[in-house]
Amino acid sequence: MNLGYKFKELRMQQNLTQEEVAKKLNVSRATISNWETGRAYPDLNLLLDLSHLFNVSVDSLLDNPVLVNKMSTDMKHGRRFKAKLLLITLPLLMFCIFLSWISFVTANKSIISVDRIELNSQLPKVLTKNTTINLSVNTPNFEGATDTQLTQVKDKVYIIQYSEPKLFNSKKSSIKLGNYKNIKIDKTNQIILVSGGILNSATGYSEDELKNLPSQKIIWQAS
Repeated sequence: MNLGYKFKELRMQQNLTQEEVAKKLNVSRATISNWETGRAYPDLNLLLDLSHLFNVSVDSLLDNPVLVNKMSTDMKHGRRFKAKLLLITLPLLMFCIFLSWISFVTANKSIISVDRIELNSQLPKVLTKNTTINLSVNTPNFEGATDTQLTQVKDKVYIIQYSEPKLFNSKKSSIKLGNYKNIKIDKTNQIILVSGGILNSATGYSEDELKNLPSQKIIWQAS
């Protein structure tokens, strides 16, 4: 039996107009007309609604090769569309997460207090470009050592150690003096860890500000 004719026959058996069926299924009257004339077919959800409305099994409605083939094709197209959508949205989502993490890390960068920093190994009596200062830092979970700033004021080198959120904690910091062009190693008599005070808000530090910081720890001094 023609599928459109079957729909029409079931509708008429229920003494329903196309308009009444359309309202019950939340579709347009033109949609019902297209079904009955064979110009279109219902999807699986609407097919279930039709089976309840006409009190017939879905199998009896599916007993039509044209409808079965159409539904099979629609399902394949739907799966392909979902796969393409996933391939597009997944990288975009990962990129957005990455940008959010970078923004979060930048906003939560802070200076590690000197009482949380320890010198790992004794420094040599004479400093060279190859001298490396190895520090251990005590930071909370998911936070670790990151950038290090060295500022020289006359014969004193001040070290400011920063931390930021990290998925894998880095509790070590290595500072090779030769990597810092602004440090005059042969003119250095003291190396001092500093934190607190103006360092938590200022972006540039004067000589007096650094010298008068309350949180200081001398980690090397010339003999």
